[in-house]
Amino acid sequence: MGWERKRGKLLDLNKLLMGEYDAFPIKAGNLDVLRSVRYVLTVDADTQLPRDAAARLVGAIAHPLNQAVVDPKQRIVISGYGILQPRIGITVQSTVRSRLAHIFSGQGGVDIYTRAISDAYQDLFCEGIFTGKGIYEVAALHTVLNNRFPHNSLLSHDLIEGAYARAGLVTDIELIEDYPSHYSAYSRRQHRWFRGDWQITQWMFSRVPNESGKFVPNPISGINRWKIFDNLRRSLVDPMFFLLFVAGWLGLPGGRPYWTIAAFLLLLFPIVAQFAFALGRAAANKESSSTGDALLDLGRSLPVALLQLALLPHKMFFAVDAIIRVLVRRFITGKRLLEWETAAQADSLSENHAPVDRYLVLVPFVTAGVAALIWFTPHHPHTWFCAAPMLALWFLSTMTVSWLNHSPHVRAKIAMRDEVFLLSLALRIWRYFYQFGAERHNYLIPDNVEEEGLVEAARVSPTNIGLHLNARLAAYVLGFITTPEFADMTQRSLSTISQLEKFRGHLYNWYDTKTLKPLDASPFVSSVDSGNFVASLYTLRSGALEIAHKPLLSPKLFAGLCAHWRLLREQEGIPSGLARLSFPKPRASLAEWIEWLFIAQTACNKACTTSSTAAWWITETQNRVEKILLLLRDYMPWTLPEYTPLRDLQQLGMDGTDYTLPIEDASLFAEILGLRLTQAYGKLAANSVLAALCKRLQSSLPSAVGRLRTLADHLSAIVRDVEHAAEEMEFTFLADPSKQILSIGYDVKAQRLHEACYDMIASEARIATFLAIARGDLPQQGWIKLVRDHTYAFGRFVLLSWTGTMFEYLMPALWMRSYPGTLIANTQTAVVHIQRDFANDLSLPWGISESGAAVRNDNHHYHYQAYGIPFIALSPETTAGPVISPYSTFLALGLNAHSALRNLRRMAAAKWMGAYGLYEAADYTTSHRTPHIAREWMAHHQGMSLLAIVNYLQENIVQQWFHANPLIQSAELLLHEMPARRSFLRKQWKSLAPLRTNH
Repeated sequence: MGWERKRGKLLDLNKLLMGEYDAFPIKAGNLDVLRSVRYVLTVDADTQLPRDAAARLVGAIAHPLNQAVVDPKQRIVISGYGILQPRIGITVQSTVRSRLAHIFSGQGGVDIYTRAISDAYQDLFCEGIFTGKGIYEVAALHTVLNNRFPHNSLLSHDLIEGAYARAGLVTDIELIEDYPSHYSAYSRRQHRWFRGDWQITQWMFSRVPNESGKFVPNPISGINRWKIFDNLRRSLVDPMFFLLFVAGWLGLPGGRPYWTIAAFLLLLFPIVAQFAFALGRAAANKESSSTGDALLDLGRSLPVALLQLALLPHKMFFAVDAIIRVLVRRFITGKRLLEWETAAQADSLSENHAPVDRYLVLVPFVTAGVAALIWFTPHHPHTWFCAAPMLALWFLSTMTVSWLNHSPHVRAKIAMRDEVFLLSLALRIWRYFYQFGAERHNYLIPDNVEEEGLVEAARVSPTNIGLHLNARLAAYVLGFITTPEFADMTQRSLSTISQLEKFRGHLYNWYDTKTLKPLDASPFVSSVDSGNFVASLYTLRSGALEIAHKPLLSPKLFAGLCAHWRLLREQEGIPSGLARLSFPKPRASLAEWIEWLFIAQTACNKACTTSSTAAWWITETQNRVEKILLLLRDYMPWTLPEYTPLRDLQQLGMDGTDYTLPIEDASLFAEILGLRLTQAYGKLAANSVLAALCKRLQSSLPSAVGRLRTLADHLSAIVRDVEHAAEEMEFTFLADPSKQILSIGYDVKAQRLHEACYDMIASEARIATFLAIARGDLPQQGWIKLVRDHTYAFGRFVLLSWTGTMFEYLMPALWMRSYPGTLIANTQTAVVHIQRDFANDLSLPWGISESGAAVRNDNHHYHYQAYGIPFIALSPETTAGPVISPYSTFLALGLNAHSALRNLRRMAAAKWMGAYGLYEAADYTTSHRTPHIAREWMAHHQGMSLLAIVNYLQENIVQQWFHANPLIQSAELLLHEMPARRSFLRKQWKSLAPLRTNH
């Protein structure tokens, strides 16, 4: 970063902004705007800036009472603030990476109710501690820091800069940063902090060096000198504790037990004191529920103390190492005073890459040495009783670190039988979209299909359209379609969507899939549907970008083909030749699979059957084989078996990596291969066979290059079209201006916003609200205004929803991440348990949500209703039926896979299965023994089921696509919301007891 690392660059930036000196040789953009810059916001690479935080920081520092006043003689801020430091929170993502981060960082997440926190320095002395992340006034900082400190001598400059510029702590504004994910990064960070603290020791005294090295009076206040001293004290705590333990065991006056207990109590004193104060507050306020919170906080603090104790020798080592390094470098060598690495660098390196890491290896030997000292020193019989537990902890410190470095949320590996089962279900579901979402419906998907007579409801909603687009992504990932197929079908659908009548970019609630006209005479724009559609578009955008960089010939294509073959074998009446055809070995190469394709193609061509169900699967399996072969012939002809003899020619560079090339690389490879073939042709003239192969392959390459470039263009066009469609949709007109939340929708003909609003966070409108905020169409207050009322059911607190359906709670999670320990994640987990326990009480499969039922309406179609769990529903009309919908269980796959898989197998065993997957629902309203099956499939339930499966099988890839968009990342912190404390919920629940009794 140049001289003085970050401090030097900030000083140079300040000079540039003040018009004094330009140290930047390369600049871009309108430089005139720099002259008007008054404030600079500094953050680290791993710092996340919440929405509106920057604006609030500017507002705080610009307030007249906070204006910095500089003493012209001492060049130090004497009132107001030159720097404002927000409070720092920990990202939820980092707390789940390792047990170290989970235990040591405390509770991560965003508390939307906390507006400010207490800080002793700010409360008592009106000054905070600058940690390098905050906002500063350029003129004030330049005045007090320019030509101030000796060059290349300050490692940790934040504290000392805050002392000169006077830093204020803004506790109601929060920045979020990562916590070290492994102990090596944690210890290296501590080591760097200790070195930085010791390098500014001189600033505790009355005279300090200036830029030229001359000693001048120290202008900083006594409290800032105390901050420096306090940091030095902290760096000596671990060495002193270690010496206290060892000296006590070796014979300090007072006895070994006394010193062991005393040192241990000193270590635990802050925790015990905090617990005592918490109990005192609970007693004073007569809140018995707060006692539980105090015990919970104690349970979180004790493991931290015990782990600190177990790691005490290593912490002692690197603290002493830091102090000695500073003293040697400061007073002897004068070199490497600014040795430093970023947090990202420290976090990316594993153990044993720095000296401080190697001390961990020495800890067992040091422990053995301490044990030997105790053994050879005259000791009391109780010495070993006191020392042995501690020595055992220290001896096992390397194992402790290994345990800390692993994540507490390790996902169990998917069993092969479960993967095969889910792939089979996914393939049946994909058949629905593949068969019905074609030209007959203008490449849109009919809302539902009834099994009897295959009656297709030729209407489509924005949610259906979005899920149809994302279903193709899922099919691609699972290997059910090739890249060209994905691009072709998606472009056809997008072309149809562009023809649909819209309002401010929004699709109407329903369209006829054949005429493409709105179904309703008075079209309606639904907020929920629009939210689902935009989420699907953003997901499609990232998915298409990723596909462009994925191998054209992926092993997943053969995994998808295997799924087709397994499902084909389950059909009745398939020819014996197909039934006996075996797959290549599990670890077969792509070349072996390609050779197998020709065998499979021959077997499929010879197959014939009288079974109608088997006939479709035979035809489709044959189609799959031919599509993959077509991919090879048209886009990657060099992979065909006929050109295998050419692979032995080293000059052609066909070394096996050419099988797995993405589109752009495949195009480049084809061009280079053409040149190599031209050069090699003359040398192969003597070998007529190789020469003929060379000529044939060369002639096929130009068309392959053209197709590859066209395919790349098609994928780029998909990204552009999707971005345009998403940007056209603005949500401002769907927001109620007085309530700052989304209305149910907008009546286009009447030009009127619906009076009812989505005001509950446990709602399917959660994703629409999130997107409206991310796009700037709704203020962030719209998220906070969503109701977060809780109820209690089956031993769990859970957010209330309107009808208690799985759809309301879990549908947004198809796209939106939920982080462990947050409000949404806890609610989703609780809902699955409540659904399961409710059904267990009735001895039924679980999963209740809005769905079709066995009852028929006047048109003899299945009735549709929002079924839910009454205990968690706000609507008094909620009924469970009970009607069990399989898609509800699919939605729970990522939350409780074991229970969900068992439930799905139970449904499959009960023959709730049809050609396009599990049926819509099983209606138990008339009998709890024999349900009436709603033998239909609904597009949005099919789509949700397919996305849930692909999320489970492919590491939440749909969520990854959605969150890969920068716009989504800008609002991601909204999803980090911390849950309410159980004591608060218990108190609230207790206060509502009379109302519940009366109800």
